[in-house]
Amino acid sequence: MTKDGPCLVEVNCRCGGFNGSWVPLAEALTGYSQVSAIVDAFISPDAFAALPALPPAPFKMAGCNPFLVSKQEGIVRATPGFDAIKTLRSFATVDQNVRVGDRQERTIDLFTQPGQCVLIHADADVVDADVAAIRRLEDEGKLFVIDEDVATNAAKVLTSPEMRHRGFSGEELPPLQLSGAVGAQAA
Repeated sequence: MTKDGPCLVEVNCRCGGFNGSWVPLAEALTGYSQVSAIVDAFISPDAFAALPALPPAPFKMAGCNPFLVSKQEGIVRATPGFDAIKTLRSFATVDQNVRVGDRQERTIDLFTQPGQCVLIHADADVVDADVAAIRRLEDEGKLFVIDEDVATNAAKVLTSPEMRHRGFSGEELPPLQLSGAVGAQAA
């Protein structure tokens, strides 16, 4: 609220992004999407007028739009997880944000996700099982074949409990850390 009255900042009244990959899911769930509705509004007023005031409840199908999570980081050498996703019973589409030769970071936000997919099926249990299969691929590191960076591997080894070292008097010394210069040379 401002001194001049309400000020609307954002209502998210736009079509979603992701190259429209969500459109098949919206249309499977409801029979229409924002995209088809806006097209109808301009070229088929009768079809637009026939749209229901509310989406169907329950939905016509079950579906999900899982965002993929990378628990690995390094240079991508193969993407077997994307092929595995395409074999799922509810598979509809997959958007792959990473390709062989790309560097993939561990997913911490929308910008580091390796992709997303759309799952659609008449049976919600099938969709749930397929989401669980995707999460297993991620947890088991089977989404990608990764060559981890030399610096990343060295840091893991040098800070691992097995590599702790002791001083002359037997006291445990802090783990070795790679300096920026050494890390840069190792990479």
